Amino acid sequence: MTTSDNRAKFAAFINTKEVAGWLLEFKVESTKATYSSALFRYWNESLCKKYPTLWDWIVEVKAQRKSDDNDDPERLGLRRSQLHEDAKRVERSPHGDGLPRSFSAPR
Repeated sequence: MTTSDNRAKFAAFINTKEVAGWLLEFKVESTKATYSSALFRYWNESLCKKYPTLWDWIVEVKAQRKSDDNDDPERLGLRRSQLHEDAKRVERSPHGDGLPRSFSAPR
């Protein structure tokens, strides 16, 4: 994938209604850049392999939050373990930020 393809993919992601709406909550541009980059990395390197769309992931998270399973310490521990594994996978990326240089958010 070329650098311009990578930029286009990132731009399309942050311009989805879900991400764009969430980013409106952040007033400081550097915070928006950091958070959008981190969310994109998480989506691109992990979540997109499990969910067809970002909205599907959001619906799943909302369902889990309403579920009684959140009271089950063992199940909650498994979720935390998966999040920890996902975070380690992002940290091990070649550039240390989980993205090729073309995805680095503007500063």
